[in-house]
Amino acid sequence: LARFGLLLAIPSGLAALTFLRPALPAKEGPALALLATLGAAVLCEAGHAASVFLGMELVTLSLVALFVLPMDRPALEAGYKFLILGAAAAAMLLFGFALAHAATGSLELSAWSAQGVLVSLGAALLLAGLAFKFALVPFHMWTPDAFSGAPAAAAALAGVASKIGVLLVLLRLDAAGPPEPVWSFGLMLTGAGSILLGNLLSLRQESLVRMLGYSSIAHSGYLAVALGSGAAMAPEAALFYLAAYAPALLAALC
Repeated sequence: LARFGLLLAIPSGLAALTFLRPALPAKEGPALALLATLGAAVLCEAGHAASVFLGMELVTLSLVALFVLPMDRPALEAGYKFLILGAAAAAMLLFGFALAHAATGSLELSAWSAQGVLVSLGAALLLAGLAFKFALVPFHMWTPDAFSGAPAAAAALAGVASKIGVLLVLLRLDAAGPPEPVWSFGLMLTGAGSILLGNLLSLRQESLVRMLGYSSIAHSGYLAVALGSGAAMAPEAALFYLAAYAPALLAALC
């Protein structure tokens, strides 16, 4: 699973480098893009809470810096929204880890299959923290601004490379058997909301890149609903879907 994720995340991150324009006011762009790709690679191999949080923060902080590189109003707005929502998501992620550890005594993702109030609340907070990076409703507000105001490389990394890493974390948590019905209901609810909102709002957009941003929200919803359905082939279907979606979005942004 990790190797498959790396085969998708690393080429996507390298492809995003081709979107960086020499006219950008800062020279840190390539290093930031590689750091974001490194964070996605860490998420692809993460089996422990510490590595999940490290990968998430590597991606988040690198993308914040990439978003604001043009230093104009749309880019700064995208960066501020991503930073504020990212801080809230990080807090929920850490609180979810703490509650899950209190209930299970382990920070390994494979060990979080216990039942009870603490672990159920921890799973809900953990899902909320991951939903931010996956651009699921109601943590989606940064996505259209990132696509329209930030450099294309940042949009590519946020829409492809980071989502690949987060999907693999979701797959590992889903395989561990998290508490039900919190986990599957949360995935289905956020996924259905993302599908409806993303598709309806994308129809109203006059800007192509904002339309792609809302479309990205809808595609995240498709993946979340597939995982929440509990179907036997849902993980394989989600990976196949993302493998086809990643090059399509990169081509559209190019």
